[in-house]
Amino acid sequence: MGDRYYYATAMKLRDIAARVHPPDEVHERERLSRWIQRQVVEGHAPDIGEYLKHQPQRFFSALVVAVYGGKPKWTEVALRSAEVGLDDEFPSDDRESLEGDIGVLRLRGYERLFAVDGQHRVEGIKLALAERPEIGDEEVCALFVGHADTPEGEERTRRLFTTLNKTAKRVAEKQIIALDEDDGFAVATRNVVDRFDLLSSGPEVGPCAGDRERNAVKKRVGFIALKDTGGLSRKDACAVTTIVTLYHLCQDLYPVAQASCPEARQLRAVDIKNRRPTDEVLDAIYESVCAFWTSCSESIEEFREVLDGKEMPVELRTNDRNHLLFRPIGQRALAKAVAVLVRRNGHTVSTAVETLTAQDLWLHSAEWQEILWDPIQEKMKMSMGLAESFLLHRAGFDARTNASQKKLDGVLARAAEARPDGA
Repeated sequence: MGDRYYYATAMKLRDIAARVHPPDEVHERERLSRWIQRQVVEGHAPDIGEYLKHQPQRFFSALVVAVYGGKPKWTEVALRSAEVGLDDEFPSDDRESLEGDIGVLRLRGYERLFAVDGQHRVEGIKLALAERPEIGDEEVCALFVGHADTPEGEERTRRLFTTLNKTAKRVAEKQIIALDEDDGFAVATRNVVDRFDLLSSGPEVGPCAGDRERNAVKKRVGFIALKDTGGLSRKDACAVTTIVTLYHLCQDLYPVAQASCPEARQLRAVDIKNRRPTDEVLDAIYESVCAFWTSCSESIEEFREVLDGKEMPVELRTNDRNHLLFRPIGQRALAKAVAVLVRRNGHTVSTAVETLTAQDLWLHSAEWQEILWDPIQEKMKMSMGLAESFLLHRAGFDARTNASQKKLDGVLARAAEARPDGA
């Protein structure tokens, strides 16, 4: 089909459990590989295992299994019409179409097999067989496709993964980021994780489990949390941002990429998500994100201290030391405001960041209350658009739209009325 050859066969459940590996080979980077596999294990696998153990009318659709390495051998089986009951009423064209379509696919045993579609089912099979090994002789249809152990081959396999899932159901955002080869923002995000040293190779710090262990054995860590959501918790003590937030920052800063790349100006963000752009456009998106974080490191003292290992990121996400740049929603608000100044006012990324961050960025301060911080419940407010408008307002610029400006004016007026001095 298309330019892919595939073989439809069947595998026993015990062979699937023993021979079909996790999809970590789909990505060459170890940290992303572990993250991808965690999505499978922590997903639907336990439910599938329970289904296999307790549902007598169980049935699976076909697994799609990639094969690489070894020397698989295909041997055709010749069919004689009379012997298999294909008499004259069976059209000759149909008889001829069977030639070469039936045979034996022989594997040597040392090939690497992994599920491109059906990872949760594979993990569920393993869980079920651990308690009910007697169902190991049951068979599931498996479609074998070739996989080349090269960068080009890995790209083809990742594309097959997302194609299969997109046509079946909506792909989770975390899987798009990890595997999608057609979403340009996902590709650029992986480039940031893999190549941008400022975020991917942090300084030597403690084990990032809190103040109690700060003096323990040191290790080198990155500042990007490879997790399923955009938020950060106390457990993400060393993280500055998340891979999900980086994915959104690539989109928030796309106007910056358009300003520097003529080809990008011809493409909308939705075009970038649906069809992989040229390397020139991908590089422009990557550079816009790198320029944003580099400019933050030059303009924001607290960020420089984190980069130098003098501060822990988690120490800047507390109720009484709550910094905008160490909250993912604050990062996005700042990036969106930067994009406005670059596109509308002709700023560079560096001058835009410097201008917008010259004021107080501590969210626990009075002026940020009811913008991004709720002082009563002591939690973040999910008002990214309002925070973007406030950053622009403090720097002397209008909000992105008239509606955004009107909303901000109303919030600021109500806040002034609530203060004892009316200031």
